[in-house]
Amino acid sequence: MQKHGNITETTGERKVAR
Repeated sequence: MQKHGNITETTGERKVAR
């Protein structure tokens, strides 16, 4: 589970959908 910016679909939330 990483929160980079292009891995929003993996986290399940839209945090940084670039």
